[in-house]
Amino acid sequence: MNSGFDLIGDVHGRYEQLCLLLHKLGYRQSNGCFRHPERQLIFAGDLIDQGKAQRKTIELVRAMVDQGAAQLVLGNHEYNAICYATEDPNRHGHFLRPHNDKNNRQHSAFLSEYAADPKAYREIIDWLLRRPLFIDNGKLRVIHACWHPASLALVRPLLSNGYHLNQAFLLASAHRGSAEWQAIESLLKGPELMLPEGCFFQDKYSNPRRDIRVRWWMNNHPSYRDVALVPSGQQLQIPNTPIKASLCGYDDTRPLFIGHYWLSGPPRLMTPYIACLDYSADNQLVCYRWQGESRLKPEHFVSL
Repeated sequence: MNSGFDLIGDVHGRYEQLCLLLHKLGYRQSNGCFRHPERQLIFAGDLIDQGKAQRKTIELVRAMVDQGAAQLVLGNHEYNAICYATEDPNRHGHFLRPHNDKNNRQHSAFLSEYAADPKAYREIIDWLLRRPLFIDNGKLRVIHACWHPASLALVRPLLSNGYHLNQAFLLASAHRGSAEWQAIESLLKGPELMLPEGCFFQDKYSNPRRDIRVRWWMNNHPSYRDVALVPSGQQLQIPNTPIKASLCGYDDTRPLFIGHYWLSGPPRLMTPYIACLDYSADNQLVCYRWQGESRLKPEHFVSL
């Protein structure tokens, strides 16, 4: 019997660390996959890119999903990989995600592990296409970056059963500037704000940036500094000026689990109802052990 869910954030190819965390959580290998006698696991997306064991990570998670021991929602890295592998039917020889130097570098670790096995590469892309964009089961919600009501209202009727991508939606969402493209940007990357003129910060690669990821769940007209999700040490570069834009907020009591935001430090709740599970900035792999509670509990985090 399923007595709860264990939710894990961005893995990014950290296969050995994932195996250690699963053992810590009480999952053991049986019939070719990790499983728990009473619980099911949900991955919040971004299994691939950056790490050293892309294919082994995918194979571990795929075995769990296919045998009912886990679920996976798409992250922006999986969505990008699907677009990178999908030829544009309207432009022969071109792909929905261009094969330029920037994108080639971003996907290089993932692509290199399938370079000698194009059949397996195609199979995993097709498998990812059948994974949901989000989970909303009436008790909890999982999405990679942002529970954005307007974007969700747009995409729900366009997705296939189970909230997974189909060819028509994929083509529309890859067209920069379309309503579908904007929805995917909001859901899988989260909304961003441009800083006032003359203001900037340095991102994790030390590049100057003027657009900030934001704590979109805040809805009381805070300042740029209040909402900015920037690398440690950069917060004081953000002006303490009130923002004029409205954030989408989150006023539901159903718990929501997200990844994506590259946090650091001890795992903590964003609100009593929102937990971010991505603490990749200091190489933590983080899980929340959900027991059915509406108000989330900090003591239910487990990290490695």
